[in-house]
Amino acid sequence: KVELRGVDARLYEDGYRLEILTGGSKVTIFATDRARLLRAARALIRGPAKPSDAVRDGDASGPLPSPLPGLPPSGPTRCG
Repeated sequence: KVELRGVDARLYEDGYRLEILTGGSKVTIFATDRARLLRAARALIRGPAKPSDAVRDGDASGPLPSPLPGLPPSGPTRCG
């Protein structure tokens, strides 16, 4: 378990997969090594608060939104 930009994240598959719970989403990043994985995670930008808000230049600084209540926990998720 690691903290990344103010939210909990978990490494899986020997550090080649990272799951971040933020806002109403679970973001999963895959990479060929841990350095690339963390670099990609740090580059995440906040989306608009609502779809009608225009996103101009994304900001990859500051904390990510806390997970919403009821968001499934990190770990393998069954799709379909």
